[in-house]
Amino acid sequence: ALVHLQIICGISYLEVPKFADGSIPFCSIDTDHNSWTLFREMEILERKMTPNGIVVIHDHIAFKDSNGYADGYICGAPYPKDLMLDSDDISYGDAVERLATSRQWREIRRSDDFCGGIALQRTI
Repeated sequence: ALVHLQIICGISYLEVPKFADGSIPFCSIDTDHNSWTLFREMEILERKMTPNGIVVIHDHIAFKDSNGYADGYICGAPYPKDLMLDSDDISYGDAVERLATSRQWREIRRSDDFCGGIALQRTI
């Protein structure tokens, strides 16, 4: 089967909305490791993923107890700090665990090797 793969460098919560609803069967997230960005990414992916689509999230062990905030995104764009100030400021690891036990996602695989990775499957 022919697989169409796209690698997109940009701010995920601005790039993913460009895809049609229900059109993404697999997505790998190597985010900037803060809970605010991760929750935005996953909120958008809920609509964009195909039924039973899979999201792989990296670094849930490496940033387990921190929130990964830096001066901005690696692409050079600043964080939207005015929006982030009102967010639930939990650690990145706690954010990943919250997603893994939510009703929208089901954990299907986890590894603590190489900074940690977790695969979630869309349930709704």
